[in-house]
Amino acid sequence: MHNRMEKRNGQSRLIHCLHSAVGQELTDLLQMKRAVDFFSELYVSEYSRDPSVEQQFLSGLTQVPQELNEALEHQLTSQELEAALQEMANGKAPGIDGLPVEFYKAFWSILGEDLLSVINDSMARGTLPVSCRRAVLTLLPKKGDLCEVRNWRPNTPYKSGQLSTLKDAVREHVNIFHAEIHTVNSPER
Repeated sequence: MHNRMEKRNGQSRLIHCLHSAVGQELTDLLQMKRAVDFFSELYVSEYSRDPSVEQQFLSGLTQVPQELNEALEHQLTSQELEAALQEMANGKAPGIDGLPVEFYKAFWSILGEDLLSVINDSMARGTLPVSCRRAVLTLLPKKGDLCEVRNWRPNTPYKSGQLSTLKDAVREHVNIFHAEIHTVNSPER
């Protein structure tokens, strides 16, 4: 039964036809590649960097107090990372690596120090490794005629563990920062 459901769900995510720009129904795979053009155009950025605009935007923002900045930039400890891992829910879909959270929990004693090293190195560099920046884009059907490319929603299931670690690392500081912003920006001050 489970296999039949998986097969049916997989079939519902396949694009069987698309309408061309003039309304002609396309079923040939090469012709249907117009979906790539549609989503490529949808996410095109025409941003050109203008330092004066950036400065104007940033000049009005409240800065993070030095003490909070230092607390946010500290290296994670093994205990913090393991606590974040233990808070992650079991039974969720794995990320692009194919490994569910249960794998990391079961093999924490073997993987923990290496993961901690990668995360702390990433924080120091200001960027994640390429393997953590990859994602698989899937198209989920929306309501309406599925031959219309606009009725497919792009979705990138992202490994929540990477975000969870960041969330847990800053959770205790968010309320402090929130209070600082409201104090600085209040009309009475």
